[in-house]
Amino acid sequence: MQSNEDRYSYHIEGSMNSYSVDDKGDCLQPMLLNATSVNTAMYFYKTVIYNLMVTFISFLQVLLLIRQRKHSNTHSGSAKVSILAIGQQAMMDAYLCLIHLTAGITVGSLFNAFATAAFFKFVVFAFFEMRYFFDICVGNEMDLTSI
Repeated sequence: MQSNEDRYSYHIEGSMNSYSVDDKGDCLQPMLLNATSVNTAMYFYKTVIYNLMVTFISFLQVLLLIRQRKHSNTHSGSAKVSILAIGQQAMMDAYLCLIHLTAGITVGSLFNAFATAAFFKFVVFAFFEMRYFFDICVGNEMDLTSI
């Protein structure tokens, strides 16, 4: 019995034999061929759902960053936040932005979906996390020119 995902996939089997063409009577061994189609509609649907989840999570991440900034809005409060944790989170979001842009360029039919996810990751990285990173540096009285 086929599952829902395999309903529209096709499978072809065949064999190929060659006849001798030289004086020795040598020929190639018979080859068995198998081919299976890929259900691109299913992958397109799953990619769109993935991008909707990334967009929702990015929006939720912005809300949580704003809430965290409210709790540590003074210099002494922001000095208690780990600069490594915020820096690592900012780097991961920057890389995710680049990965989504690369995937959108690679798969042209899904460019709009991947570009939307990349835009939201860029907003989280550039506007919220980097500002928070610099506020933590000021709270820790770090020299920002050495970064």
